[in-house]
Amino acid sequence: MRVFELGRVFFQDPTIEPSDTSVKGVRQPEHLAGLAYGTADAPQWGIKSRRVDFFDVKGDLERLAFPLTLDFVPEVFPSLHPGRSAGVYLDGKRIGLIGELHPRLQQAYDLPLCPVVFEIDVEPLLSVPVPEHKPVSKFQKSLRDISLACKDTAFHDATKFLKDKST
Repeated sequence: MRVFELGRVFFQDPTIEPSDTSVKGVRQPEHLAGLAYGTADAPQWGIKSRRVDFFDVKGDLERLAFPLTLDFVPEVFPSLHPGRSAGVYLDGKRIGLIGELHPRLQQAYDLPLCPVVFEIDVEPLLSVPVPEHKPVSKFQKSLRDISLACKDTAFHDATKFLKDKST
């Protein structure tokens, strides 16, 4: 099972002024949160069943952010398993977190398996650069090349020599 939610979160920020889309003193960034639980793939005969893990969800986030490159730095968060969590960074700035749910919360919710969760700020992911067209060179790269400069009679002898060597 994999679920996600896209929505606004609310932080106190005295620098925010009231407007048509904001409330005085409240910053409202959009965040994406998700949870992965159970087996990594649907049951099938071709592969052995395995539980979803940190690296499955990390790969999901990397595909979501492509072509941007995310960095995952080990960190400790109160709601996540110590030693199995990381901060999600983009260009040196933390934009979220990822990890397994803390064992005390897993027990409190009576979960037999440990879910992997994440939460990231969406705004930094929206700054994806537009692909840029680069023309193809008229002078294509050559891996092998041979050049001969000789008289007409020497050319005939050289081609005969090359043919004899290749057989």
